[in-house]
Amino acid sequence: VNNEVTISNTNGQDFWDSDYMITYLYYSQSISIPEIVEAKVLSLTGNSGDGGWTKAGILYQNQVTTSSTSNGEVDMLVSDGNGYAIQWQSGTSYIAPSAGYKGNSITYPTILALVFPNTSYACGFYGSSLGVLSQEGSCITPTSMASQGYIGLFITAHSSSGTSSAVFQYLLVRAYPPNGVMPSISIASSFPGSYSVTVTASNSISSASATYTYNIGPNVS
Repeated sequence: VNNEVTISNTNGQDFWDSDYMITYLYYSQSISIPEIVEAKVLSLTGNSGDGGWTKAGILYQNQVTTSSTSNGEVDMLVSDGNGYAIQWQSGTSYIAPSAGYKGNSITYPTILALVFPNTSYACGFYGSSLGVLSQEGSCITPTSMASQGYIGLFITAHSSSGTSSAVFQYLLVRAYPPNGVMPSISIASSFPGSYSVTVTASNSISSASATYTYNIGPNVS
């Protein structure tokens, strides 16, 4: 999605616990974790019966056509009365997300982001621009999140008799870490032997380390 698109949902009771009633616009090709997914939301319009819980945003899941209680579902969303939220499938009792963090007021347009450093964690962010994002809650672990899955935009009306709509400007998927490059390493020594160097890269989301071993022979300086 790289142009303005409106997604609507009618009579979708919810996307929570046992209710999986959404409109979902997704990439037909799966993505591979680690990845960063970003979307820009221009507006959200709820309905009178939604109790402030019309929800729209980014949704990741292992499979699209399934009713599995272990589908790795996680979403980063806006609501029309309860601020931002990240919600995810927790445990194996429900076919939809059943845990979440919420809060913080929304000003449109707004950016949503889901960051997948690896298959163990998903982290949700929001903000006014890609360069200025705040984290919603903390990084979480969706049930049985796979290394490949589907990403898209969703909305639920949270009402059995109402219609809600959201306007998105784009949905982007890019590599994690952003602009990541491995540093070059050089060792200068006149003594033969085995030398090990551990390089650690970290940020507020995660860290990763790699150890490199270099063998310097007796005739190499």
